Amino acid sequence: MIFVTVGTHEQPFNRLIEKMDELVGKGEIKEKVVVQYGFSTYEAKHCEMHKMMSFDEMQQTFKDARIVITHGGPSSFVEALQYGKVPIVVPRQLEFNEHVNNLNFPLAKVGLYLENSIV
Repeated sequence: MIFVTVGTHEQPFNRLIEKMDELVGKGEIKEKVVVQYGFSTYEAKHCEMHKMMSFDEMQQTFKDARIVITHGGPSSFVEALQYGKVPIVVPRQLEFNEHVNNLNFPLAKVGLYLENSIV
């Protein structure tokens, strides 16, 4: 299972969800994809969608996932690392109105650094 989490920021992150849905729809991803979509507005047709998840649901989904794809928020990639997953970080971008700044870029770099230092 692939777990995609976009966090709880109030701006949509439709770009990531739409791409994942497209890859599943085309058969390029053949396994189940679970998406925590927060305030995103794209309605995926090929993924299991959850607006928000409880803390326990999130923890279990992190544990069960083979792959974790995250928006670059520190909590998401640190949780993935805690469960032995190497997160794929897709930062939200200001130019697509996904955030108020490009804060997730440096956090994504830190996440890669943390991951490399643990391995």
